[in-house]
Amino acid sequence: MRTLPEKELWHGRYVMPYLSADGRADYAIARCTGDDGGGAAGYDGHGADFLAGKYAEVAHTREDVPLSEPILGLHTLEDSDTVVVAEGIADAITATEAGYAALSPVTKEFKQEHFDVLVDAVRSHDIERVYVVPDAELAGFAEIDSADVPDEPDHIYEALNIPTVAPGPGGGLRTANYLVDQGIDARLVELPRPAADKVDLDDYLQNWSDTLYAGRACAKTPEDHPQYEAATATQNTESNPGDSSGPGSASRTVAEDYDGSSASRLFDLDVADVNPSLTADYRGKNPLGHAGGSENYFVVNEHPDSGALIGKDYKRPGNPRYTGVTYLLVDLDERPVAGPMG
Repeated sequence: MRTLPEKELWHGRYVMPYLSADGRADYAIARCTGDDGGGAAGYDGHGADFLAGKYAEVAHTREDVPLSEPILGLHTLEDSDTVVVAEGIADAITATEAGYAALSPVTKEFKQEHFDVLVDAVRSHDIERVYVVPDAELAGFAEIDSADVPDEPDHIYEALNIPTVAPGPGGGLRTANYLVDQGIDARLVELPRPAADKVDLDDYLQNWSDTLYAGRACAKTPEDHPQYEAATATQNTESNPGDSSGPGSASRTVAEDYDGSSASRLFDLDVADVNPSLTADYRGKNPLGHAGGSENYFVVNEHPDSGALIGKDYKRPGNPRYTGVTYLLVDLDERPVAGPMG
């Protein structure tokens, strides 16, 4: 068998190391010089770069690679009482260069295994406040590819899937919400976004301002954010902070809706009260608006605390959940079927 010569995987890319608390490089990620991928792969990057995609990571999932995705920036926490949680590595590096302690996951949200490390790091360094700074972006949309879409839809949501929250703000709200649930003071910073352009922390500090003073001064707690309910409706902070899918994941907002001490009788309604066909363990089409080719994606389960029946749509982005009152609001065309929580 012929042995092939070794060849570096990353050519013509910016290589950004992840440093441990003692300054060692534990991981790395490589970014193309363009926006889409390497020039040798037919994209807009460097001519020697033969990889597609904006970012390339270490193959940490292979059994023969003794590495795992770390949190970037733990070494910056030593002399600060606040920390910025950025969405990307370039954002965190720019924030650190601007004088801030900054952390970042490898992807848009921290994975489950990172949250214990994040909380321990914040507590052990006596961090007084965490500022979560997601990308400022619009939610994307996708055409519903199904024969069930009418030729002349009455509403745009019959033809398009439009998430109620963009990925950046949604992930930021779930991260901040989990930290607050752990007793940590966490705030969400909203970056300005002109027109339809996406703005990240790197853009902001490089092109708009050399400080985060204004953003931090206006930062909101997660519950004060107008998209809090939509972003966290399916989040279970007790088992998986970033999880917004899967049967049985409880919602803080839904649980509060069923708190008899503060909710009106209207909020005591469940989906069976407003649609008798939605019994426990129902699995079928979404009665408020069918999407896709499958017919068993809308599931009704009992809420683990109240016993109320909650509907969940596993076909639409974000897996929206429906209580009795939010089901009614959608049925009355006060809210979209893809965004019952508002």
